[in-house]
Amino acid sequence: MDLVERLRQVPLFARLSVDDLTRLADIAAEHTVRSGVPLVHQSNLGSRFFIIDRGEAIIHRVDDKGLRQTVGTLHAGDYFGATSLFLGEPRDATITALTEMHIWTISRTDFQELLDAYPSIRHRLNVPDEIIAKLRAPRYTWLNPGEFVVHHTRRHWFVFLRPIFRATLLTAAYFLFIAWLVRGGQIELNFPVRVLPVLAIYVPFLIWHWFDWRNDYFVVTTQRVTHQERIAFIYESREQALVDRVQNVKITIKAEGALLGYGDLAITTAADQGTVRFTDIPQPEKMRDLIMAQVVRASAIRHAAERDLIRADLVTHMRLQSAGPNPLEEEKSTVQPVGQIVPPERPESGPSTLARVMSKIGELGVFPWMRRETADSITWRKHWLFLLQDALLPLILTIIGITLTAASFLGWPPQLLATLPALPFIALLGTAAAMGWLWWEFTDWGNDVYIVTDDRIIDVEKRPWFFEEHRRDASLGNIQNVSFKIPNFIASALNYGNVIAQTAGAGEFTFDHVPYPSEVQREIFRRMSAFKEKQRQKDAASRRAEIAAWFSIYRELEGSAPGGVAALRPDGDWRFFCTKDGLVNETVRAIAIGPDGAIWFATAEGVGKLTQSNGQDKWEAFTRSDGLISDDVRSVTIAPDGSAWFGTSNGASRLNAQGQWDSFAAPDVLPGALVSTIAIGPDQSVWFGTDQGAARLAANGSWLYFDSSVGMVHDHVNSILVTADGVVWFGTRGGVSRLTPDSMWRTYTRANGLAADTVLSVALAPDGSIWFGTTFGASRLALDGSWESLTTRDGLAGNYVWVIALAPDGALWFGTDEGASRLTPDGAWRDYRVQDGLPDKEVRAIAAAPDGIIWFG
Repeated sequence: MDLVERLRQVPLFARLSVDDLTRLADIAAEHTVRSGVPLVHQSNLGSRFFIIDRGEAIIHRVDDKGLRQTVGTLHAGDYFGATSLFLGEPRDATITALTEMHIWTISRTDFQELLDAYPSIRHRLNVPDEIIAKLRAPRYTWLNPGEFVVHHTRRHWFVFLRPIFRATLLTAAYFLFIAWLVRGGQIELNFPVRVLPVLAIYVPFLIWHWFDWRNDYFVVTTQRVTHQERIAFIYESREQALVDRVQNVKITIKAEGALLGYGDLAITTAADQGTVRFTDIPQPEKMRDLIMAQVVRASAIRHAAERDLIRADLVTHMRLQSAGPNPLEEEKSTVQPVGQIVPPERPESGPSTLARVMSKIGELGVFPWMRRETADSITWRKHWLFLLQDALLPLILTIIGITLTAASFLGWPPQLLATLPALPFIALLGTAAAMGWLWWEFTDWGNDVYIVTDDRIIDVEKRPWFFEEHRRDASLGNIQNVSFKIPNFIASALNYGNVIAQTAGAGEFTFDHVPYPSEVQREIFRRMSAFKEKQRQKDAASRRAEIAAWFSIYRELEGSAPGGVAALRPDGDWRFFCTKDGLVNETVRAIAIGPDGAIWFATAEGVGKLTQSNGQDKWEAFTRSDGLISDDVRSVTIAPDGSAWFGTSNGASRLNAQGQWDSFAAPDVLPGALVSTIAIGPDQSVWFGTDQGAARLAANGSWLYFDSSVGMVHDHVNSILVTADGVVWFGTRGGVSRLTPDSMWRTYTRANGLAADTVLSVALAPDGSIWFGTTFGASRLALDGSWESLTTRDGLAGNYVWVIALAPDGALWFGTDEGASRLTPDGAWRDYRVQDGLPDKEVRAIAAAPDGIIWFG
């Protein structure tokens, strides 16, 4: 299927014309991705839209507790990342290639340029409502790059009506009374006298309350919660708390609030007084749920980023094999390794033009500066009004003294000089005293400074000369909340106020009367966030190094390096095999045991074969250079005649007992290129499960094909089981299909009893029941038609069941995303995890040998 047709199937682009789809296809980039390479990482900033043309990927998500869960798979025709075309939010999941994949990507930059060049495309896009809501949300000046408004609201409308209710009733009563008197002929209307004065009072009163109600707002963003309180020209304050500092959200709803649908929220953080209050807001339960959702999301993203760093450190310290360079790597979020942290960018808005001009004048010494910035700190003084307030009287006295001194030395006024000949010296002495007073007040004002560095907040109050000095400082890491208040009309007009920084141990820091308090608050928040991020990363780096050291020592004590395959002997001993032993690749998808005892391994880079010769291990490797149709091998099956069948991401291959190769490609003979499973029937027919249906190769060389058009529940086949009576079971992406020898179909899905509709494996139990491994547990269909499902609550190591295998002793083995589980015929469970001997917790392949050895890949 070509890219234009793939794009047409995406709901976002479904309404575009063929020409528009062609233009969109022109900006798409084509990629071939190896198995094991992550397409996107949870916590990285999304910047691409993905369309899968061929191959399969698995989705993992780390939750807010740091637990990693498998949540699904993606296949040919699937797509993801629509949000990334419009927003730059962190990814919510990690998606990794399970097979070699052919994909297309569209970058946000190219997409936006296309929309700018062809505006008509923008109007025909079917943009999801949640994206539209974020795009249409207010863009407040204090938002950081990549920060988006999740919800914003004002106080409930009743809060606006409450203060004007009495005034409205009195005004209405007055007008009714006047109308009654006019109608009774007792008075004349006389509008300018009896009506206009009342309207002149009531209308401004109403307008002022309207704007006062509109000025206050409450906001939840992807990074913080904010409460803006403002009384026009009189008072302004803004309280904020980062979502990753929120500990609890408490709702209080009074009687009238319950009736009208509003209430209060108390959002508490770790600070002693770190509570941000949302008062009288509509739908308080919705606001609480949105806040807690962002808290959970922020925690999950941080845990995911930390896991990525741990993985990278373990690869480095333990010399493990990684997936190699990733050409699709996206920009990291703010959670980054130490040394690579970039502090949040300054918001686009900043001090006004007048403030910048005054700052430049202050730097030249022409006018006292109120804000000074260096490479690593910012210093503020109190607003110049408070210098003027304290220095006005000595300034006036100084001017008078200078004038009087100059005049007296010039002989004026003569009458006073005749009476007081010492006047010039007295005036000079008084002028010196006034100037000293003026210098004292100026120096005293200039000595009181508020400083924020990259790691500390400092409050200095100092008297001139050798008099007292008070200095308080605290680490930025102790700050929990920062708010500001503009206390009155004068402060609002001149734009100064008090900035309050609440700390967890050093008390409360107040920057009194600083100019542009909102800018001061924002700067403290910016540096505080960067500092806390660095501290978290330093602590995390130390923990990761310690963990890596523990694992390294463990491997030294173990005396061997677990690799891609483990063998559990009946006596409980383990053996491990990796690439240095001879295994072609450590990503093992399937294991098969031949009639001669040879062990075959299907891997991401070819096929490995292990045999015993004179008590020694002998390894062979088979790749494309030997005859395989593709090195990306997904399945392996050994036929009774000794021939080996291999399913790959690009068709199937057969190696017969004489060492000759045959290949089967799509669409020549196979319906799909991705061959996930191959099964041998009792009549020696060969069944192929592909991503586009199933095929049967009869012993006489004829082919039959099966897909959803003839009765199969879904075209993507993950596993096939052919029983001795010729019944064929297909485990697909949409459920299970059963085909009887007389061509009768039956379908089983979650509605019938399956644990999940995506079926990864099918196995036959000794009692004739059929087991299905799904993406949410294992299910068993008994001979009487009853169903049973098992999950981690029942004993499974993990709910994502990759494989089910039967051992010679009748035990069933389950390979899951969290280890392996063994279920004995008497119902006893035993789980095996990494600490028990598995080389990796993700067990995708299990095979039981006749000698009782269990092989894990």
